[in-house]
Amino acid sequence: MLLGAVFMMGLAHLLWNLWASSHRSSLVDWGLLVGGGVAIAYFALHAAFEKLLASSVASYTPLRSPLEFGVMAMVVLLFMAVLVLQSQLPCWSATRLGRVFYVHASQAFYLGQFANRLTLAIYGKKAV
Repeated sequence: MLLGAVFMMGLAHLLWNLWASSHRSSLVDWGLLVGGGVAIAYFALHAAFEKLLASSVASYTPLRSPLEFGVMAMVVLLFMAVLVLQSQLPCWSATRLGRVFYVHASQAFYLGQFANRLTLAIYGKKAV
């Protein structure tokens, strides 16, 4: 179910970008048709394989702890945060702070240099 939610967020983001870039009704109609078809195919294939594998795979549903539900909720929220960040990036690029953030984010906030220095200090050679 969690993967389905993430998939639907990605599909919604693609449709949002389609509607933002084109206002031609035929293109929007095709986007809705293809997006709806892909969503139906995803969930139909999931249900079909669940039914096909029901006799071969044991049905086991462990009890979930509140920590597991919290982790699943955090995954959905993080994907949603990335979705919002990606959709707002063009607006932020118009500001000075947005351009500075983009430069550092495109370099992964220089975590690679930190990892290389840490590896060099521990093992005596650079990480590849």
